[in-house]
Amino acid sequence: MAQADRRKPKKPSPSFPLAAHPNGQWCKKICGRVRFFGVWTDPEAAVQRYYAQAGDPHAGREPRSSTLSPDELTVKNVCNEFLSWQKGKLGAGEVGARWFEDCRTILKNFARRVGKQHSVDDLRPEDSDTACGSRNGWVYFLSGSRTPCNNPL
Repeated sequence: MAQADRRKPKKPSPSFPLAAHPNGQWCKKICGRVRFFGVWTDPEAAVQRYYAQAGDPHAGREPRSSTLSPDELTVKNVCNEFLSWQKGKLGAGEVGARWFEDCRTILKNFARRVGKQHSVDDLRPEDSDTACGSRNGWVYFLSGSRTPCNNPL
């Protein structure tokens, strides 16, 4: 490749989150480590990969596996199954409408914070920190309380 072709390109837009690395790839320094997300010739794919994978490094964890098998359970699948079960109980009069709505709201927030497409097998204890914002764990998060529960179940 000629020297003129190796000049670093400008960012496609001022808000582009990645920088051009001299090795020909888009990169970003996250927690003191340079991570690469794609080649200069395809900045759109690089930024898509960045948004898909950067959550874990920003949280100080190694990236999770990005490949799910077709039969692997995701957080979204489990939440939807639970809500379907609760909806059946609502229809049978075993639970009230408020209970169902509380479950739906809690699971929606949980899935959004942890990641809808993450494998259930890949959930880690530190995911409760992501979902709850504290070491008080799931009880604090699930209660919907603004104050931590000092006596978890």
